[in-house]
Amino acid sequence: MSRKLWALLLIFLAAGTASAQIETANAGVVSPRSPELKIRTFYRGAENGDRYGLKLIGTYGLTRQDEIRLVIPVLNREYLGDSQFGLGDVMWRYKHSLYQKDGVMKSDRFAFFVDGSLPTGDSSDSAVPTRAQLGLGTPQLGAGLIFSNVRDRHRFSAELGYSQPLGNDLAGTTRLNLAYWYRFTPAQFPEDERPLEVRGVVELLSELRGAERGRDAGTLVFLAPGLQIYPSPSTQVELNVLVPVAQSLRDPLGDRQLGGSLTAKFRF
Repeated sequence: MSRKLWALLLIFLAAGTASAQIETANAGVVSPRSPELKIRTFYRGAENGDRYGLKLIGTYGLTRQDEIRLVIPVLNREYLGDSQFGLGDVMWRYKHSLYQKDGVMKSDRFAFFVDGSLPTGDSSDSAVPTRAQLGLGTPQLGAGLIFSNVRDRHRFSAELGYSQPLGNDLAGTTRLNLAYWYRFTPAQFPEDERPLEVRGVVELLSELRGAERGRDAGTLVFLAPGLQIYPSPSTQVELNVLVPVAQSLRDPLGDRQLGGSLTAKFRF
């Protein structure tokens, strides 16, 4: 069986213990009394090399308006027949709620975030381009804004951010993610119980990277349909598929192909 098939199999076998968080963040903040742990399996296909692996994502509420998130990735990367397994760059994000107005089955929220990554992934293979290695070999800093809106069975989120590697002559990236959820069931929540909740999700994920090492600036756009299942208020499972719909980015990985993820979220 090919490595691509094994990677896709890994995603679906992990369904019993993992689910995928959607790519677009929401403007809500985790309660200090209810930290979250997410376990995500993922696969990202590309013309010259695939990536697949596992991410541990922990989120802790510092106050009712502030949270901190840490992402620890363990992955396998491939590039033109060469492969390597190990720790990727550890990522972090601090989010602060700027505005929140909640009502009965409705909510409007606005948040600001600062994020980045640490150069924990190996980037020492001189035969492999920086973007195709386990890590970038340099810290990265970024910032952005998130808006979320809920109206009964409908939910919308928008996330705009910019990130900049601090070394290795790497270009910055602007990202705009849009997401729409629809709650299939239940149509209304009973007062005395919390039934199984199922949501459909569709996202538009886009990024614009600046000119880098003689390559022109370029864009990537993905359409990402998905499904969220809430067996209980403290457990969430999600599956999504990433489909490239437009790309002009010419980096060492080549044209992007299908991807996907499966994540489980546990709230304590």
